[in-house]
Amino acid sequence: MKRDRRRNLHRSEGWRRSDRIADYREVWWRQAPGEPYRCGWLVEWSAHGIAMLVERADAPAIGAVISPKRRPDLRSWTREAAVRRVEPLSGLLTLVAAEYVAPARRSSFLKPPRSLKPDRREAGREVADRRRSIRWLAQTPVRWHVHRGRRLREALMVERSLEGVVLRTSGENCMTPGTRICAASNGNGGNRVFRSAVVRRVERPSAGEALLFAEIERQG
Repeated sequence: MKRDRRRNLHRSEGWRRSDRIADYREVWWRQAPGEPYRCGWLVEWSAHGIAMLVERADAPAIGAVISPKRRPDLRSWTREAAVRRVEPLSGLLTLVAAEYVAPARRSSFLKPPRSLKPDRREAGREVADRRRSIRWLAQTPVRWHVHRGRRLREALMVERSLEGVVLRTSGENCMTPGTRICAASNGNGGNRVFRSAVVRRVERPSAGEALLFAEIERQG
């Protein structure tokens, strides 16, 4: 039986047209051909657009068309996109949300290029790395230390879910999987994001930073 559209509420304007996928990798982009490429960090992408972090001085204006530098290992952003939202996060970083200006070729979804190797991270993802809850973006500074350690370290919580957090920190604070970490009591303006968590996965987007994927043991 079909629904009566006259009696059902329409979806709001902010309803997502496609699922977003978290992806923390360094990207290079520019606004016009011939200009030097600028550096950014891709945080999300979908079938309709991307979201990335850039330095405040490099932030493009709303309406500008930006294009990525082609890389064989980066298939999440391969075409031009128009900037729809620019949101300053701090004195150094700005969040840029852009929407693709042209539809993707249908063939690119059906068959990947033969020259590209399959992405090992997607192999068996529905079984080995299935998310138990939805993640949402965050930009929360966190002070933390290793369990039974005294040295306070700083990180930026870039993603959060009901079961875990994703912390972006400097490369010297990179921990091995299985390490228990604790949030300091004065982090996030006096409220702890979590009391203790266990690092399950570590990624190195660049030589100077690390991403810690941690599962929460005790909530804050």
